[in-house]
Amino acid sequence: MKQTILLIFCYAFAQLSIAQNVSNRQPVLSPVAEYAKQRMSEQILKQLDKIDWSHTERTTSGGTVLYTIPVVVHVLHNYGSELISDNSIYNEIDSINSYFLKTNPDTINIIDKFKPV
Repeated sequence: MKQTILLIFCYAFAQLSIAQNVSNRQPVLSPVAEYAKQRMSEQILKQLDKIDWSHTERTTSGGTVLYTIPVVVHVLHNYGSELISDNSIYNEIDSINSYFLKTNPDTINIIDKFKPV
C-alpha cells in the first residue's frame, strides 16, 4: 500500500514539474520551417511598408479619431439592368459613413441612452 502511494506521489510530482517547464519552452522548428517563417515575416514587413499610414492621424470635427477601413463590394450581375454604376456604390459607402459618424439627419431620433454607443 505504501509503495502504491509513493508511486502515485512520484508520478504526480513528475507531471507537475514537466508542466511547469513546458510553458516556458519555445517550439523547435525544422530548418525549412524556420526559413519559411523568416521569409513570411520579411514579406509581411514589405507589405506593411507599402501601406499609407498617414490617414490614421485624422480626426473628425468632434475630435474623435477617424479610422479608415478597407471595404470590398461585390456586385453580382449578368450585364443587364441589374448592373449598377461605381458612383452608386460610392454613394452607398458615403451614406454608411454618415451613419457611423452620426452626421446623417435622423440622429435626432436616437434614444438618449443609446447616443453614446
